[in-house]
Amino acid sequence: MKNVLFIICLLVFSLEIWSANVPVLSKNSQTFQERIKVTIALPESCIVCYTTNGKVPTRKDERCYNSSILTFDSSVTLIAKAFRFFPEMSDSSNVRWEDGGVATATYTKILQKPYCDLVFINADSISVALFSRDKDAVLYYATDGSLPGIASKKYIGVFRIHKDVPLKVISIKNGSISSSIWTKE
Repeated sequence: MKNVLFIICLLVFSLEIWSANVPVLSKNSQTFQERIKVTIALPESCIVCYTTNGKVPTRKDERCYNSSILTFDSSVTLIAKAFRFFPEMSDSSNVRWEDGGVATATYTKILQKPYCDLVFINADSISVALFSRDKDAVLYYATDGSLPGIASKKYIGVFRIHKDVPLKVISIKNGSISSSIWTKE
């Protein structure tokens, strides 16, 4: 019975050491609008390397975390891996490395709501200019009351509509969550 208890205590102790070697991201997976800032808590006696290309980092990766703030302005999956080092007692120049745990979070950008300049041309006609606050976002619009999407009319320049025509506009970009819809009823 004592042997079983010893093994259980050893397993619990090993799990505590292992979990201590996992980097901790300051923000879990979430959405954001303009940019997101993330820090990584470094486990004791560890270095942390990270990637944003979907691959688990290795100790040889050039992106090792140095306690600075990571800032992202587009959708990204951050993967951080700890590597624990043990200086050998007999030779201070020799270091033994052990792989630690991995932390992963996905930060997804939500596009900002588009905005619109409406200029009344005459009693019945409106000139419409659409704008996006997000670089490389594409604007789509609908004038039939339906919700706009990639199958709707793509905005390419100023256009005219009748003053009573409903207008709905959305901003879309690959890798991001579409904006909310701007509406003129």
